[in-house]
Amino acid sequence: MRWEQLFDDLAARGAAEVRLDRAAEVADRLTAELAQIDLSRRFRASATVAMDLVDGSHVVGAPVAAGPGWLLLDAATPSPSPAQVLVVAAAVESVTGLGERVAAEPGPLESRESLVLALRAVARADATVLLRTRSGRHLRGRLSRVGADHVDVDLDGGVGTRHRRTVPFSALVCVEQVA
Repeated sequence: MRWEQLFDDLAARGAAEVRLDRAAEVADRLTAELAQIDLSRRFRASATVAMDLVDGSHVVGAPVAAGPGWLLLDAATPSPSPAQVLVVAAAVESVTGLGERVAAEPGPLESRESLVLALRAVARADATVLLRTRSGRHLRGRLSRVGADHVDVDLDGGVGTRHRRTVPFSALVCVEQVA
């Protein structure tokens, strides 16, 4: 064997090892990067999603906003103005319609928009809502007070009467806008 062929063979083997090392490094970096992507970023980059929730219900609609622990969407309804649904992220069992795209990381203000702040915005709107719990209970009324880990709902009780019910966030599935 000629020396030139031996050195060419060694160089080719070295180049192949470098390519394999680079491919492994790229795969490791991709895996690490994918591990940092949360549901809200994929949700915000999607056009329409369908969610199965822990209470057995199903919500379909267009993503509007998301924050730590919550997702907001315009529910697909026959009416011209779809109702909005605020879904607790921990109550989502599965989602279809999420693409490969990912929204940009939220800025410092967006990343602080917690479930508490989202529910306080709903309470400030003073609109009638349907609050759904993990047990399948539906509470219709107005959000009157939002604490650190619970929400008070003034229930519609019929003929001018109201009753207050407190729901811990751990039991909350979603809050739907009622027309």
